[in-house]
Amino acid sequence: MRRLPLGLLSRWMAGAAAAAILSAMAAFASDTQSSKPRSLTILYTSQVRSQIRSCNCTKFRFGGYGREATLVNKMRNETKNVILVDGGDFAGAPGLDDEKLKVEVALKSIRQIGYTAMVPGEAEVCFGDGLLGKLSDSTGVPVVLANVLDEKADKSAVGKQYMIHTTSDGLRVAILGLLELNELLSFCGEPPPETNLRSSDPAKALKELLPAARKEADFVLVLAHTRLGTAKELAKTDGVDVVLCVHPTKMRGMAPPKGRNIVDAPAETIGNCVLVESNTQQGWNIGRLDIELGDGAAKSFTNRLFYLNDAYEENPEIVKIYDIYEARLRELAKRKNDDIKARVKEMLKQRGYDPSKSGKADETSKPSPEEKPADAGGQATTQD
Repeated sequence: MRRLPLGLLSRWMAGAAAAAILSAMAAFASDTQSSKPRSLTILYTSQVRSQIRSCNCTKFRFGGYGREATLVNKMRNETKNVILVDGGDFAGAPGLDDEKLKVEVALKSIRQIGYTAMVPGEAEVCFGDGLLGKLSDSTGVPVVLANVLDEKADKSAVGKQYMIHTTSDGLRVAILGLLELNELLSFCGEPPPETNLRSSDPAKALKELLPAARKEADFVLVLAHTRLGTAKELAKTDGVDVVLCVHPTKMRGMAPPKGRNIVDAPAETIGNCVLVESNTQQGWNIGRLDIELGDGAAKSFTNRLFYLNDAYEENPEIVKIYDIYEARLRELAKRKNDDIKARVKEMLKQRGYDPSKSGKADETSKPSPEEKPADAGGQATTQD
């Protein structure tokens, strides 16, 4: 057997030892990093339905974008890896002037609060006035919608099919939006309004996009503006981590007991996916899903609703938006009142009565100074 020179053997042993130490350190660091719990907090809202501010009355004492902004800022300051998403249906009844003003408040507030992403609902489609097309520009928030096509233009209706958001510690989250538009248009009224938009099967669209999204992301969140049954089918898709159903068919009454503003909310696992029914409505509350991640999946999670009561002061920037809205609302009311007066005046003139001459008519109808009012018996008397 050939022996290595002593000096060469020593150098070889030293190098091998150093390499082994470095390899062990790298493996330890890798194991430590992969085993380190990583968390993700998903804040969510949906179905505000133009309830932009609480009236502080008994029934509607919760809500408002001003309180929401305060709570969201607090949570962002206290928690890492926070994303905020809106599930759509923030618009109210289409075609009404005061509702258009409320939509403007919503768009400005969403921009001010700084949402991560949003998926539109049937309310935004039905509202008209070009609302769907100007969502991203008006809010500065990415709109994700994977399965709705404008048949007339032969292109996607709005926004991106999905987006990638990187959290504060580097977690890459794919956010994908789906809208079951054909089935939900009836919520806009009967008969459903005519539209050039048509939605394809959400499950099919998800399966087609998921491979590309998975390559870019560590975590996949689906915003499903669908019925609950459809959302459950989506949750069975391999590779999806969370499905947030933002249009469940039936809302669960979950108002907190007196003196509290936080309640536990439903969530379940289907395979490796967490399915959440959004019970946020009328702007009363914000949903919060906290997830502890491990081995590429949710190890544990909690889902809660935070009701926006007077424990949260209204954000000053949102209050400025409210002030502008209220001033414009007063102007709108005055214009409507003036218009009603003008129409009544014109109607009376067409019937032969000129209100501008009513003063003279009243003077001639007054009794003469010599006459006295009728007495209790109904007989008129005169002065002596």
